[in-house]
Amino acid sequence: MSNGMTNTINPCPSVSSVSIRIVLLALALSACTTPGPTPLPSPILPTQTATIVTPTPSPTPTHPPTPTLPPPPTSTPAPPGSFVPTAARYVLDITLDYAQHRLAARETVVFTNTLNAPLSELRFYVPPNHAPGTLFLSALTATVASRMTHVYSLNADDLRVPLETPLPPGQTATVEMAFAVTPPRMRASSIFGGGGLGWSENALNAGNWYPVLRPYQAGQGWYAFKWHSIGDPYVTDWADYQATITAPENVTVVGNGDLTREGNVWTYRLRGRSFAFAASHRYQWASAPAGDAAVESYWFPEHESVGRLVLTETARALSLYAELFGPYPYRTLRVAETDFNGGQEFSGITFLGSGVYADYLKSPKGARTILYTLIPHETSHQWWFGLVGNDQCREPWLDEALAQYCEMFFYERFYPADAAFRWEWMGNTVRRPGRIDYSIYDYSQERPYKDAVYLTGALFIGRLRETLGDERFFAFLRDYAAAGRGRIATTDDFFAVLGRHAQPDEITPLRRAFFRSN
Repeated sequence: MSNGMTNTINPCPSVSSVSIRIVLLALALSACTTPGPTPLPSPILPTQTATIVTPTPSPTPTHPPTPTLPPPPTSTPAPPGSFVPTAARYVLDITLDYAQHRLAARETVVFTNTLNAPLSELRFYVPPNHAPGTLFLSALTATVASRMTHVYSLNADDLRVPLETPLPPGQTATVEMAFAVTPPRMRASSIFGGGGLGWSENALNAGNWYPVLRPYQAGQGWYAFKWHSIGDPYVTDWADYQATITAPENVTVVGNGDLTREGNVWTYRLRGRSFAFAASHRYQWASAPAGDAAVESYWFPEHESVGRLVLTETARALSLYAELFGPYPYRTLRVAETDFNGGQEFSGITFLGSGVYADYLKSPKGARTILYTLIPHETSHQWWFGLVGNDQCREPWLDEALAQYCEMFFYERFYPADAAFRWEWMGNTVRRPGRIDYSIYDYSQERPYKDAVYLTGALFIGRLRETLGDERFFAFLRDYAAAGRGRIATTDDFFAVLGRHAQPDEITPLRRAFFRSN
């Protein structure tokens, strides 16, 4: 922990409604080795200590705009079933009734057909509507070449909008919607998809809360995945976001992206995988540098010491991963304490559960705690999920196995005396290889899902590192991050990049041991 870094927003006696105008400009782009104990992978290079400094006191963190990242190339035909980048522009006007825990929104989506085929419909994923009564869609209009229709169908989390005339390649369709969202009460036990959207007496979480265009698969069309209670049932293209938020003075709105603020008007700009925010009348915060970026930590007053610890360790993790995988694509990473269990990643922001903060205060044990494992895990998702997307429904191992193993890099660099403990705590000193390439729909309980996708997945990454050695292993990770930047990667993409760094006789035994199809 470090003293003298606070930049606080004091709690206010009352809460009024928050008016939010959000503009999302979207342009986007889941057997046979010898079993037995796995030795701890070798440490990575000399220790470097992150320097934490006191920020200039100010009620508003303000950063210059992040340069727009270039879209990925689309000149060559995509293989059947692979994800094809889409181009869309979202404009949302939102009013957040903070006291009544409600969102009312008007959304305009301007979609340009870059898919080299005419489209007869647009298809959206509506994650809040997996629970009946959470989202109410009151109006929808779709326009193509001045021809307008009000026809749509909303079935649970699937919104289909037939177009009056097919949309030719290169042409634009505009969809306008009006809807209201009533988030559920946040529970301390809420995990996975249940932790991103909800409210408590302390805050309101708004993650995966608006209709978003589904990804498009070559030769198959819009990807019709479903919400599920286990895992992260979200697959999204990269998007450009601009969020202009008007809030009462006693409510702090913590979003992702570059922030400018004039009075009670907050504006966030981001290009990434998702837009999310947390709002609270109780937040205090502090900031620290992390290489070329900054980390901001937001906490409830009773957890100030843990909030400062989260700041310090997140800054260390962010700097380390930028060194190992390539630059962090934003100027700021924000971590917001919210009332649920565990952590939830979004581009440029992490939600961390208040239960983890409270548990650390009750029994602080340094690096041998859940808090210390969550910080590097969730921070690494800025690369494995945010920068390099994946089908989190059908191939969740692609981000979760990597994020789980990234905890080891953090321990090896900053807490080497605890690294063996962390590997043993995962069970990976005695764990045997097993299949990791299952979908979230193959599981109805949390424990077997985490055992396979997270923990056995981390064992696979560890065995891969042992096979390649550190030089080739880290060259592969940097190559994979660069190749998948802004895209939705697949298992085939992972092994295609790996094939540039390993021989087939090195890869084949691992595929047979950890994958159903090889």
